[in-house]
Amino acid sequence: MWLFLALLAPLLFAIIHVIDHYCIEEVFDRPWIGSLAGSMTTLIVLTLVLPYALPFLDLQFGGLSIALLCIACGVMIQLSQYLYFQSLSQSEVGIVAAYWNMIPIMIAMGSFAILGRVLSPLHYAGIALLVTASSLLFLLDENAHFRRKTLILMIVACVFQAATYLLLDHIYTLIPFISAFILMSCGIIIAGMIPLLFRRARQILRSNAPLILKAGTMLLLVEVLNLAALFCAEKAIDLGIPSLVAAAETTIPAFTFVLSILLLILSNGRYGDRRSLLNIGSKVGAVFVMVVGVFLIGT
Repeated sequence: MWLFLALLAPLLFAIIHVIDHYCIEEVFDRPWIGSLAGSMTTLIVLTLVLPYALPFLDLQFGGLSIALLCIACGVMIQLSQYLYFQSLSQSEVGIVAAYWNMIPIMIAMGSFAILGRVLSPLHYAGIALLVTASSLLFLLDENAHFRRKTLILMIVACVFQAATYLLLDHIYTLIPFISAFILMSCGIIIAGMIPLLFRRARQILRSNAPLILKAGTMLLLVEVLNLAALFCAEKAIDLGIPSLVAAAETTIPAFTFVLSILLLILSNGRYGDRRSLLNIGSKVGAVFVMVVGVFLIGT
């Protein structure tokens, strides 16, 4: 079950990456507005859903210290998203997304150093295949260029995400998953709203408001997808092993590639990214390697 959820999350994230890049280019005047918009739409979604869901939920928050840890996880996720949006504003979506592949390596190293957790040789082989093939898929695109600042930003973003995965793995042993997820969502909302404390940020937001409102339906849709993807990823951690879940999430480029090819075929070339056809033989080979990697981490 954890593997199904861990593969469903990157399918959703692949769609989100494409929409996020469009928003950075066409909707948001500043990268941080992406984090703020995400927080505001998350708040809207939770406000609409929670009143009806609460009677069916067994919420146990486990005391102030655990609640603060959950909120801190949400803050770290939002900080990583801010760095991600900042990276998107100055580099191509493919190369930015490729840097997320550092997360399973960081988690595997952190799990060993902090928890003494050792995976099986097949699991390590699967992680290596997934990270290598995923990076290759991104780098096969002709528009992928290295930028030092983007690399630094994404290293920090990946550290935040890796730390979050390891913390949540511990938290899920203390309180129910849904309780932790709600508190984490609160942390995401709080951190994303911080720019509103500054007058200059509020002025920029007001000037950008017409475009944001015009794209309101799309932003709400992408946040629903984002929450669904986050739910699947975190539930996979609850059921599985963080480093293997993170490794499964490196399949994002494979999903992006397959979806783009299908879109090109079904629309007779009217929609989809034609760059997906570049080096298509090598890309199909990389996808096959990723299938092998998924099989290995699922054993």
